[in-house]
Amino acid sequence: MRLALVLLLLCAPAVAESADPLRLSPDELGVGPKPLKPLQVLRHKAKLRRTRRGDPVRVGLLLDLAQHAQARGRRDEAAGLYQQLLDEPGDARRVVLDAACFQLARLTMGKNPAAARALLLRLVKELPTSPYIPFVYLLFGEHYLDKGEHDSAERFFEKVAAYPESPAAAYAGYLRGWCQAGQGKHQQALASFLRCLQPMGRRAVLAAKPGRKLRAAARSAMVQSYVPVGRPDRARPFFERVDREAARAMLGELAEIYDRAGRAAAAKRVRADAQSLTP
Repeated sequence: MRLALVLLLLCAPAVAESADPLRLSPDELGVGPKPLKPLQVLRHKAKLRRTRRGDPVRVGLLLDLAQHAQARGRRDEAAGLYQQLLDEPGDARRVVLDAACFQLARLTMGKNPAAARALLLRLVKELPTSPYIPFVYLLFGEHYLDKGEHDSAERFFEKVAAYPESPAAAYAGYLRGWCQAGQGKHQQALASFLRCLQPMGRRAVLAAKPGRKLRAAARSAMVQSYVPVGRPDRARPFFERVDREAARAMLGELAEIYDRAGRAAAAKRVRADAQSLTP
């Protein structure tokens, strides 16, 4: 589906509704910390006491214990273990440097953004081919999005697009659409949301549940961004081309937005078009 054909819309005097964007957790994106089983924790701690600093085995044990503490919500303990890992001498830590820097940055971003930024920049500089790189840009983008700095956030989400085979790509594209909508760039936002719904091609496919959540959120956000730039009489063919199976539901959502905006005639037209579609 070509964007140029889908985005043949005329401006209409309306205001898009605002809401909070969907947020996917690191677990849903495949980079969340993994907990250990109770017996594994005991064994890891016993082995750790028998290792020396700089030992590759020790570095792996520290990473596992740090991720376990993080997964269990013990943030301070996890941060301490990650820092201990990063302070290990020699090259052994390099194997897990990206995971340690990224996870420690996640833990400290809210409390100490400068320290988190330094960790992420270290990761980008020392390990530029790491699979964590797109997640670094995603984390920066989410940080600026949380601060309401849509322009800065959009630039980081755009960087993630250079890694289409990362699970972060589609999600970053969705958040980029939110940033564009927040800046009043609704046609660009429509294009970003549309890309989330197109066949994946080379892009990595998210796991089933988060993938469904993302597509549903992209459809809903697309409806909201349609309001300022689309005409009610063109909504049906537009949404049918976007997603024929979901078009009826999307038109119903659009009609509700028109109702809340006091545009009764527009809501009536769109609702009639929705009812004419086969469920």
